Amino acid sequence: MFYGKKAGMVLMCMVVLLCFFQSNVMAQSVIVYRSRSVKITKPDGTIISVEKGDPLPRIPSGSIIEVLEGALDITCLDGFVQVVVADSVATVEKGDRIIASLDRDNARFKVVNGQVDVVTGNTTTTIKLMQVAMLRLDKRAGNVEVKSLKGTIETMTIGVIALIPKNAMAQISVASKTREVNVECLSGEIEVVSTNGEKMTLAKGKSVNISGFILGKIQTFGEDEADELDDIPEDEPTEPEVPEGSPHRP
Repeated sequence: MFYGKKAGMVLMCMVVLLCFFQSNVMAQSVIVYRSRSVKITKPDGTIISVEKGDPLPRIPSGSIIEVLEGALDITCLDGFVQVVVADSVATVEKGDRIIASLDRDNARFKVVNGQVDVVTGNTTTTIKLMQVAMLRLDKRAGNVEVKSLKGTIETMTIGVIALIPKNAMAQISVASKTREVNVECLSGEIEVVSTNGEKMTLAKGKSVNISGFILGKIQTFGEDEADELDDIPEDEPTEPEVPEGSPHRP
């Protein structure tokens, strides 16, 4: 009788451990709704294209989900996934739920639950509960445009913070050689906070240059990218061969 109880306890422990490990292996996110097509890249490299009308799959933790067109409503049950819209990448973690959509080159994010960080170029945008932001990256000029559609949106670019209230819009860029952050107010009124905590308010059409953190790698765009390529030494051209009997032959 004693051995029967002991065996039962061991079996119960094994079941609990099995459930624990399965819950970690099967950490998933669920697509609640999508209007058109998305591409899912699983951690093992498997790529799945989900078209409108296809069954909605469960997605393992660590996957990358790209919104090719339309809108996507996704919630993360455990682990994390990355949602890519145009040139913006949102990290969705356990308990988060977002609605992400693509409108031409603009990425639109609404946080339904939790808080989500979105990386666009050198700028990280923090979108809190029930806030909505629209983001766009101009790769040629290296500018990131951030517009608040609801709530005060916070961005950080190598240590420089911009606070963008509803209906205001900011344009942010980084000079790769000087690591100066340029923040311009395109509409409304925004607040900018330097790396040492100094605050300033910018009205529409006003801009400011502020030194960012000196450490950390930054992306380069447009002319800065071309300048870096120009710094690479070219191979010296070979001397042209002079034919035998030429008066120019030494």
